[in-house]
Amino acid sequence: MSSYKITNTADLHKLDSHFKDNLYVGGHFPNVEDALLFEQYASSNTEPSQDSHPNLWSWFALISLYTPPVKESWKQVAATKKEEPKKAEAKKPEAKKPEPKKEEPKKDDDIDLFGDDDDTDAAALEEMKKKKAEEKKKDKKKEEVIQKSLVLLDIKVWDPEQDYDALAKKVLTIEKDGLFWKTEYQLKDVAFGVKKIVIGLVVEDEKVSVDDIVDEIQSWEDDVQSVDIAAFNKI
Repeated sequence: MSSYKITNTADLHKLDSHFKDNLYVGGHFPNVEDALLFEQYASSNTEPSQDSHPNLWSWFALISLYTPPVKESWKQVAATKKEEPKKAEAKKPEAKKPEPKKEEPKKDDDIDLFGDDDDTDAAALEEMKKKKAEEKKKDKKKEEVIQKSLVLLDIKVWDPEQDYDALAKKVLTIEKDGLFWKTEYQLKDVAFGVKKIVIGLVVEDEKVSVDDIVDEIQSWEDDVQSVDIAAFNKI
């Protein structure tokens, strides 16, 4: 059962505030809470208010892009994790067995390996320092995180008889270094039988401008009425 109820106003405000800085209930990765919370909206055939809870609505739009089997898998992961502590407890007695300390003899052997040659020891220490410096540089490179953003676009068309699937496939053909499209998209009602395409993408902030992508899609004036950024979240 979810920790949140969509009928509880306090929970809705808490979630909306949480999604200002997080993509999912658990942070940057989906979990069972996301699946259970989405199920509450699905079963009641409702969705969050975009006016009063815009961040919660962005989360809802994002989760809508995932297929039911994917959302169901988040529950299975949670069930698996519940079994892990039991396995760990069974191994604890073995981990507590005392082991004899043999560190001191090893240190003496290392120090006396080349006798009392101070020059050799100094050279060895210098070499160790260089290796440590190189390792630190490698670690810093590993720690560098590529800043990415997850974006949801609302693409509105002119004619309700328009081929939405063809337009969505055309959007997915846009290629840029650092641009990754979500292969799934949704069609949502707008008015007078017209629908909009809701499609997600991930961009590397330093390489791709979302505005450039929006401008390119809007340049297809015969097919596209407008393009709006429905959600923009840092990953």
